[in-house]
Amino acid sequence: MWGGTDLTANVRCWLRMLSAALFAAMLATSAAATPLRLNKPLCFAIAADTAGPPDQGFHCAGDPVGYQNRTLWLQADLSKIGGRSPVLLIHQGRFDRLVVLFRYADGSVDRQEVLRGDFGSHWRIGGQIAFEVVPRGVPVTQVTLGFTHLASHKLLRIRMLSRTAANRDLATAATLAGGSITLLLIGGIYNLSLAIAVRRQSLAWHGLWAVCMVLWGLVWSQILLIALPQVAGTSAAQTCTLLACLAVATATISVVTALGQTWPRWISRGAIALGVAVALMGIPASVVTSAHDSSHSADSGSRQRSHNAANANGVPDSGWMNQGCFAAAPLFCHSK
Repeated sequence: MWGGTDLTANVRCWLRMLSAALFAAMLATSAAATPLRLNKPLCFAIAADTAGPPDQGFHCAGDPVGYQNRTLWLQADLSKIGGRSPVLLIHQGRFDRLVVLFRYADGSVDRQEVLRGDFGSHWRIGGQIAFEVVPRGVPVTQVTLGFTHLASHKLLRIRMLSRTAANRDLATAATLAGGSITLLLIGGIYNLSLAIAVRRQSLAWHGLWAVCMVLWGLVWSQILLIALPQVAGTSAAQTCTLLACLAVATATISVVTALGQTWPRWISRGAIALGVAVALMGIPASVVTSAHDSSHSADSGSRQRSHNAANANGVPDSGWMNQGCFAAAPLFCHSK
């Protein structure tokens, strides 16, 4: 049976190997991926209809506003991207529906979509949603994405890769996610067992931190969808936010209890108070999905009417900023 020193050495060895593999994977995928960013080359339009994008009205400059209660459409020209069968990878986020339209050179359109709680066969380990272009003998020239009730466009991560690069990226993500979660699980069990044996609070809190990170990794990587596919999307992002805040609190308490004798008492209490505050802030931040069900939903109708009136007069509306979770807690509305 391994001793404590041998276990620590093996864990460090595995961490070095994972770090090297992650660095190599980042270099390989970054060279092969084509990021699709707002205005580079994504143009945007906002519409109330979720059936399809508007025929006109796409803007290729500026930032979209007022889309939290409607559908944000993004469109990019793919004629300069080589390959007949690229794969579109989108990181999971907070939205109710995502529609992807691939337009081919012959004018045909392939429509694919996922819903909150139902990603179908599009989810991939690593927190990715994959949309593969169906080969039709002609290249794809345009892609259009429609996000219904999207929380924030600033957190979108969209990439276009070749099928080979996408498969390599997803395989690497699955390997790293599985290895990291396994190491965290081993560390959590080891620290909790040791805490019971030697009766040390710092080890117990460290073990709880590892447990939080294991749960966070299972949800963020979407491995949990194997057993619970209904949590896909917004529910997973909310859970990740809560677990991340709890992990910050447990890690803070672990450090303070381990080094508490060397610090003044007011510093220890202040650090613990900050950690607990982060955990408490994670509760309201995790339950927010988008503007349409935020705490300001009672007067969202009047704000929507004022937004429509402002748009009709050609005046940009800034009232939407008070509706979404990113006005209240911008640092806690992301799912990674």
